[in-house]
Amino acid sequence: MSTFLWSNGLNFNGNEGWSDLFTINTLNLPIIILYPNNMTYWQQFEEDTYCEWNYATGATVYIEIYKGNVLKGLYHDETANDGFCRHNGALDEWGSGTDFRLRLIDANNNEGWSDYFTIE
Repeated sequence: MSTFLWSNGLNFNGNEGWSDLFTINTLNLPIIILYPNNMTYWQQFEEDTYCEWNYATGATVYIEIYKGNVLKGLYHDETANDGFCRHNGALDEWGSGTDFRLRLIDANNNEGWSDYFTIE
């Protein structure tokens, strides 16, 4: 939140007019995970998967992987909040199924969830 004054320039008497102090609240948009999505199929031994997102805050994020409601581990530990993260390593330790999701947590503890996707 920030506090501002607004000037409407000079009035007809040549005097500058100022508003009262006012604040602007920024929107708190939810984190949106763009990829993986419900059309994603990864292979257990695939070693080059990635995640894309929007609207996370802060400099870094970390990403967890869930099978159903069970946390399986970290998809990626702390990484730059640049909207893209690549996982370099096989996915075989997490098993297979159609009910995987990624959970992204930003520096302010906001979270976003991916759609369910498949690991075969």
